[in-house]
Amino acid sequence: MSVCIACRCFGSDDDDETPTPNPEPVNAALSGAASKGIIIGGTVTAYEIVDGVVTDTVLGTATTGDDGTYSINIEGGEAKLFKVVISVPTGGASMKCDMPDGCDVDGDGNIDADTESFGKVIPLPADFTLSAIASLAADATSISTNVTVLTQAAASIAEANGLTPEAATNANSQVAALFNISSGDVTNVPVIDLTDADSVNGASEADLKAALTSVAVANAAATVAATQAGTNGNNLANIIAGVNSFAQTMAANNGQIVANDADGDNTTVSLSDVLGQVSNVALTVATQTLALTPEQFESQAPASLVAVQQQATQQQQVVELLDEGEQTNAGPSDEINSDNMAKVKAMVADVRNLEVSLQPIAEAFDGTSTSEGFASQLEQASRVLDNDSMLVFDAITQAGLAFTEAFEDYNGQTSLPAAAYNFSASNGLTVAMTPGASLSAAVASINQVTVGEVTLDMTADLNATFDEQTTETDNSGEGTATGDVDIMISGTAMDRLVTVTLTELSLEAEFNDQWQWSWTNSQSDTGYSSSNTDSGTFMGDISLHGDIMIAHNSGVVESPASFEGEIMLAVTDLVETYDDSYSNEGTFNPDGTGSYSYMQSFSSSLSVSSLDIMLAGKFTLGSNNLSAVLMGSANAPEGTTITFEEMSSYEGFENSTGEFGQSYESSSTNNETAEAYMAVELSLAFIANLPGIDDQTSLAFSLERSGLEDVMAHIDATWTGNDYDISMDSAQKMVTVTNLDGVTLTMQEDENEVISGHISLEGEQYATVEETSNGAVIIRYTDGEFESF
Repeated sequence: MSVCIACRCFGSDDDDETPTPNPEPVNAALSGAASKGIIIGGTVTAYEIVDGVVTDTVLGTATTGDDGTYSINIEGGEAKLFKVVISVPTGGASMKCDMPDGCDVDGDGNIDADTESFGKVIPLPADFTLSAIASLAADATSISTNVTVLTQAAASIAEANGLTPEAATNANSQVAALFNISSGDVTNVPVIDLTDADSVNGASEADLKAALTSVAVANAAATVAATQAGTNGNNLANIIAGVNSFAQTMAANNGQIVANDADGDNTTVSLSDVLGQVSNVALTVATQTLALTPEQFESQAPASLVAVQQQATQQQQVVELLDEGEQTNAGPSDEINSDNMAKVKAMVADVRNLEVSLQPIAEAFDGTSTSEGFASQLEQASRVLDNDSMLVFDAITQAGLAFTEAFEDYNGQTSLPAAAYNFSASNGLTVAMTPGASLSAAVASINQVTVGEVTLDMTADLNATFDEQTTETDNSGEGTATGDVDIMISGTAMDRLVTVTLTELSLEAEFNDQWQWSWTNSQSDTGYSSSNTDSGTFMGDISLHGDIMIAHNSGVVESPASFEGEIMLAVTDLVETYDDSYSNEGTFNPDGTGSYSYMQSFSSSLSVSSLDIMLAGKFTLGSNNLSAVLMGSANAPEGTTITFEEMSSYEGFENSTGEFGQSYESSSTNNETAEAYMAVELSLAFIANLPGIDDQTSLAFSLERSGLEDVMAHIDATWTGNDYDISMDSAQKMVTVTNLDGVTLTMQEDENEVISGHISLEGEQYATVEETSNGAVIIRYTDGEFESF
């Protein structure tokens, strides 16, 4: 043996030696889809990246199919970084137009409905390209790399940071984080054909969100390019130039964009712009792809599409509370370079910390807080909205009543006053009236008038018509009043502590009011009796919208607080009825005895077709601030009326012998059923600093009543490197938590109220969740470790 070895060491050519065969090359399947709408017939080329440079080495080529998909076999066996480029071959390529306003191919400023509108297949220019950067692990046999507007931006960011595998991974994750896309990597997000009904109906909420965001970015970028070029926004050249410019701008700003471009000059793509376009594209998909009317969107569009649209609207409201020009602070997932098990364990730790961080918020809203941090800041900031501003708002109410009286008097005059005059309201306020062109228009002012300790300086611009008809006798009356009112109020109200500023607060109302009343009274030597009734019906539509600022005056409190924001209220088909009656009687006897009895009853009903409310603004307390948006809506099923009724009655008696008695009954009912119920949505979103989380956190809470007794709840918490979506389904007794890396925790309560569940990533289960007999919840990982939740 030793001789043989020696011979080999010296290059012996032993005929008995069997040569070691060379390993067979390992191929890896690179597949994906290309979309800026779906790209058909595009050339797909994978270029190898070596030492931070995109080389001319072609790893493989392919052509996209009618659905935008492609597949390439590349040589595996070793780690590779590569760039996938979509280009137009000599014979041309085409794209499905998914821009809401169409794609102006010829640049004539018009959209040809047959060839250039949403959903039509259009030719791509010869210089069109779209790219993505991804890496292949040494042991990988397949990899999915989709190429979209979002991957184009990520590729530019990676190229600006050295084109290393880490730079590519971080860029793909950072762009996903910027737009709250839960895959953790924009190259892994499935491509959805938004012009195809089957694709839309079958897509998950996360996949639709990514697809809608990609189109939204292109639409917003095209608008900016059009502003710069002085042409229409849906010009195809602008769409392509805008996408490229957006990617380069993100790269130049380390992957960030402007959060809030409040001036709306269309000189840059902001996060607010993109979120607004997500909502716009979602509605376009509903009307164009699914052939729904805008009114059918919420009730008939896929729940996943509705959820994305509503979340985008809510997030846009929050972003617009940030200072103009403020940059986003998105970063790659904290665990982007970790293995899957580490990602799962990190997610469990984050959820545990998030629960602790959210606790002070819950305590602040239910009044149980003892925290000196965030919760106490909330309490102090809210003070400016209630106690300290109470007198000021009372004075504003008095001003509103005075304006109403003045306008009713003005509208009821027989001829147009020739000059301005003063009107004295019943509450003592003097209103300066400036006549308009008719008795339906005037300007009313309350200038430097003091109500108690409050100084009012307010103006109301009126366009309204009133018509009141009444008929009265000695003991009865009836009347009707109709009105169409449009009032714009601006001005200030100020006392020693607080100043309230209203800016173009618009009140619009169209109403019909009917009422009846009667009373009787009789008396004799042996007794008396009396009764009265009052009933009526009010029907109308009401909307309120405007800007408001409430602030402590300088130097009057130790920690001045303020609120500046927007308020909106809209009620349609409001119907309120009431019926109030009261009667009493008494008897007198010759011997001086007697008795007394009374009875009162009241009933009312209220119904609306829809109710919408929104309050958005920024609370400031010293150097701390809290930006928040509250939105709510309630809608009756189409063609039905949901009515809520209340009834109460009192009865009692008393006589001269000291006997007495009384009774009270009340009840409330509604006509809701499992098939017809008031659909309610409520959301609260804000940006704040939370305990236990280093960076500023964006939080969005939403509740949806999806059945007579079913409630769906959702929480989205986002901070640098993290994004958590938490969904709760009361009907299924299920909670689902998904983070930026795509880790999903699912827990469900069974009929015995015992919790079980699992944690998965990329279709593989990494842990189980079980509740022990003593109530502890245990996470058991597939690597043998476990911990309590």
